Amino acid sequence: MITTRGHALETLAGIDTLVFDKTGTLTEGQLSLSQVHPLGDLSVQRALALAAALERGSEHPLARAISAQAEAPPPVERLQATPGCGVSGEIDGVTYRVGTLAFVCELSGVDTAEAPVATPGTSPIYLGSAEGLLALLELSDRLRTDARATVAGLQALGIEVRLFSGDDPAAVTRVGEQLGIAQARGALLPADKLAGLRELQDQGHTVAMVGDGVNDAPVLSQAHVSIAMASGVELARNSADMILQSNRLGHLLDAVKQSRATLRIVRQNIGWALGYNLVALPVAAAGLLTPWLAALGMSLSSLLVVLNALRLLRGEKKASVPHREAGVSPLSPVADNDSRSG
Repeated sequence: MITTRGHALETLAGIDTLVFDKTGTLTEGQLSLSQVHPLGDLSVQRALALAAALERGSEHPLARAISAQAEAPPPVERLQATPGCGVSGEIDGVTYRVGTLAFVCELSGVDTAEAPVATPGTSPIYLGSAEGLLALLELSDRLRTDARATVAGLQALGIEVRLFSGDDPAAVTRVGEQLGIAQARGALLPADKLAGLRELQDQGHTVAMVGDGVNDAPVLSQAHVSIAMASGVELARNSADMILQSNRLGHLLDAVKQSRATLRIVRQNIGWALGYNLVALPVAAAGLLTPWLAALGMSLSSLLVVLNALRLLRGEKKASVPHREAGVSPLSPVADNDSRSG
């Protein structure tokens, strides 16, 4: 874990609520296209080509998964991304949209209730034009192998874990159930995530946010302490107070434990130093303590403080053993265009 701002370590020790993004954070972010369902006269190949043309240039994992399966997408004009919703553009004089159901249906005025429902556990992306819905694309992703253990570990420390995502609510709820996260909210725009985090802060919670995408940048900046995945986009990393360099959620749990241990040791050392001086100084001033004995006492006091601080190295070594392959200790101090889901 790399810290980029001075307050991060101390603040991380005091959090009582942690909010996760989904895609690329709790999941691996390596989405794959599982099914393409044409809803009109388009073939599967044509629907995929149109969607890939619109997604061209986007850094979002959904866009990369679609583009990887398409062959020779047609040229597109007037390409425009709407954060949290999708992308629109003109192909052969026709305006198309790809993205969330509400965003795509807005172009044609089709009732969202008439749209087909995606397979449970997949992330649905819709393609449409002014004529209506044209295709449903289903993408799948895998949870990170250490996601469940990390969430359970955070909850065991008394930290409330929540999930804020722009993805389909059904998919978000499913992930929440798999990981034991009771508060899992989907279909959130960047502004909705920001409002949800501010609501938690107004209730008196000290909140940490973990994310990786463009749509996470505002909420990362608002959180008391924020952590970005190293695999995330540059904007998210620049907005974060800490960067999870190894991309392993287990290191996040280690960092919380280590930050709490560090703060506890600091308080112990300050308490000891204050207590020692409150006793030793009046005794020395009264002439009841010889200079050599006072110097010895001060040296022993300093040695005790140092030895107490060295306990942190033992704790860090234990925390680092399960993650040795990553080559990163839990705490190492150092001085997209489209964002539909997360």
